[in-house]
Amino acid sequence: MDEQIADPRLPRHSIGFGGPWHATLAELRAELPDDLRMDFEEEYQAALAEANADGDLRPLADLLPPWQGTLARHRSQDHPGT
Repeated sequence: MDEQIADPRLPRHSIGFGGPWHATLAELRAELPDDLRMDFEEEYQAALAEANADGDLRPLADLLPPWQGTLARHRSQDHPGT
């Protein structure tokens, strides 16, 4: 029986950066409204601490896409027609 063993070096999650849909951390911090920026920063610091504790970047990979989407929606409200 030929079983494939998952290679732990291969990513199971990806973290996208760049472009209108994948804001960088600096863009998130600079462009989110103040109330959302505080929420993002709290969640980001918690995910970063968890990732540092066990070496697994999954908490960051799970955290960033929803916030990137929030910023993309915020950007589209600022620029109608885009």
